[in-house]
Amino acid sequence: GIKRRKLQSKKKKQNEVLTMARKNKNKKPTASKKQSGVTIIRNVPVDDNGVPVQIKTHKDSKGGHPHIIVDSIDDCHVSVGVTHDNKKGKNATNYAMDKNILGGKKRSYMHRQGTVDKKQMYYGDRVGVVSQCDYNKAKGYGEKAKQKYIDKKNKKK
Repeated sequence: GIKRRKLQSKKKKQNEVLTMARKNKNKKPTASKKQSGVTIIRNVPVDDNGVPVQIKTHKDSKGGHPHIIVDSIDDCHVSVGVTHDNKKGKNATNYAMDKNILGGKKRSYMHRQGTVDKKQMYYGDRVGVVSQCDYNKAKGYGEKAKQKYIDKKNKKK
């Protein structure tokens, strides 16, 4: 009788709270590509000095990690890896970013070396926001990796 009614009313309240939370939940930023090749970015919380960036997961031996897509060359993406670790290995320090690119509470760090890899090795199109300073750093790391790729490609010829 009474215990059953209390449990039912408690569950009803919990369901109401969950429903309200779902309604008020901020939508995650999404990116979609049109046939013309233009990337459309929706639901991005852009502040005054923020730059929206495309984020994809790069397949690697450990499953995959998020990368900021900086540029494209041939059938490859030029990207910079992002992590929550302040070091890569024993001594290589990662660049500390001003804020978390996906809006989390943990601090984000950027690898100091860019990656050039086939577009098929990337999946999961997402959008994040970085500061102008962080974006310039990512561009710099990406340009170095791109130049290294071009030099290696020209050497083969």
